Amino acid sequence: MDSNERLVSLKSLFPEPFPEIFEDEDTSKILGAILKKLDIAFKKSDYVPKTIFVDVFGTQKAGKTKTTEKIEQVFRRHKFNLFCPPETAEIATVRNKISDNPAISQAIHLAGVQDYVLNLAHHPRYHMAIISRGLIDMLYWYEKGRRKGIYSEKHVASAKEWIYQILGQGGMDLSLFFTCSIETAMKREYGQSVTQKRGSKMNEKDVVEGLDIYRTIVQELRTNVPNLPIFQIDTSDMTVKQATEEALRYVLPTLC
Repeated sequence: MDSNERLVSLKSLFPEPFPEIFEDEDTSKILGAILKKLDIAFKKSDYVPKTIFVDVFGTQKAGKTKTTEKIEQVFRRHKFNLFCPPETAEIATVRNKISDNPAISQAIHLAGVQDYVLNLAHHPRYHMAIISRGLIDMLYWYEKGRRKGIYSEKHVASAKEWIYQILGQGGMDLSLFFTCSIETAMKREYGQSVTQKRGSKMNEKDVVEGLDIYRTIVQELRTNVPNLPIFQIDTSDMTVKQATEEALRYVLPTLC
């Protein structure tokens, strides 16, 4: 969200310096002011007002899903109409795997994500949307496929450029990048497991590779979509409550 298009001004709500962690009363004051700005009547002939749109991505077992649920709860309890769409991997056209061509399968997946992003960014019924495994995750899968030789350099470069162009249109207000240490990821996955045998997609090597790919993607995004706010949250030593507070510490000022 451009600094000239802030929903409310923090300076109008708090004396400087602003709180590092927003208490319940602070959060309520900010969200009340944001909702008042968003919850406006408009004609059917008008363009649909902008929805707050947040993208959540990151490594395995970093707490994305649980933290997103808590963020959703905070906004809903402050009367926001909020939508968290199901991951596109659950959409029938993606799950059906109608083609054995990985480029086509990934393009179908990308089309589903694009539909979410382009339509939820301006939605007549929602104040806010939070998407998991969105366009940044599409960049991740294209980069991973390139490294494995599944996609050509040219194909991946073209796909990435298209995604950068969509992200550059301003539909996405901010992204939260969740990470945790390799040790924490393994503990969260296998700490209470009957067997310590590693899964094919949940092992130390896969987590290390995933973190490296995400870091590459984030670096490229800072170059190609410089106005997209991306905040990294390392949850290694955090509870879900602490991770939620940390996320709100980034989300609320970015919207203000």
